Amino acid sequence: MKINFFQPFSVRYYETDAGGKLSVENLCNYMQQVAGQHAYKLGVGFDHMQAENLAWVLARWQVSLERMPAPGEELYLETWPYAVEKLQCRRDFILRGPKDEVLARAANIRDNSGGRFDPAGQLDENALPLTEAIPPPDPRPLPPPAAVT
Repeated sequence: MKINFFQPFSVRYYETDAGGKLSVENLCNYMQQVAGQHAYKLGVGFDHMQAENLAWVLARWQVSLERMPAPGEELYLETWPYAVEKLQCRRDFILRGPKDEVLARAANIRDNSGGRFDPAGQLDENALPLTEAIPPPDPRPLPPPAAVT
């Protein structure tokens, strides 16, 4: 069963970098927020995890950027979980622009922790409708940013 979660948003001026585009930091903040909202809808959100003395802990991101959006652009972020492996629950993201163009793809790995690392298998895997992963982002290094004038 594939249950993707979609969240529309528009970039605010204070979320931009020196070049006037959405900062990578704020893109990651959006992804964390959307993942949290989706986990809540799946029954494994903050309140559920806290009641079990567990927490989601972000371990790392892998992000591939095509283009960063400017303030006021109408966007939507799509996410879905796709694997539970020992200590890791994996989730993918796609950021799309106003014409449905893919602006960024990302994957994260989350560890299940309550002050100690426990197998993610403690979660009801049936609560996570897992789907196929997107192809991994291109591992080539990003080009240097354009000079700010």
